[in-house]
Amino acid sequence: MNMFQFFQNKNDNSISLSSNFVDLSPPWTEIDNLLKANEDESEKQLNVDILSGRGRSTSKANIRLFSAPDGTIPEITLYRDSAAWCPYCEKVWFLLEEKKIPYRIEKVPLRCYGEKPRSFLQINPQGMLPVAIIKGRVISESNDIMQVLISLMPINGHL
Repeated sequence: MNMFQFFQNKNDNSISLSSNFVDLSPPWTEIDNLLKANEDESEKQLNVDILSGRGRSTSKANIRLFSAPDGTIPEITLYRDSAAWCPYCEKVWFLLEEKKIPYRIEKVPLRCYGEKPRSFLQINPQGMLPVAIIKGRVISESNDIMQVLISLMPINGHL
């Protein structure tokens, strides 16, 4: 028997790992450290840019400041899917990026990826994404979010 042998329960057709299964995988922290140790200069710079809210657009970012001064606390928080696959979240994200509007990002799992955090459900009890808090106002539905963002833009197209 090899270490990946599975057993099928004849009563309910479920499959479970053998009781003598041994997980030999390294912990995620070790994998992360190994990856960081092997980063080239461009990857290191990307990580610095992500943490500072600068640089190119990436789904890994938690804040985007563009040309706003360091330490700026954006008036917009976008709650979007953690996998960056939701097209409704993406279109709001694209508008924020195109218009270079500073914003914070809170990542929330889609329903198929697990439970929504209680803190998010207090903001939006329906649990749907995207949601934005714009100058203290909670707005759901991508088109509504975009309409509010556009209405706040002065003539030059920036907030």
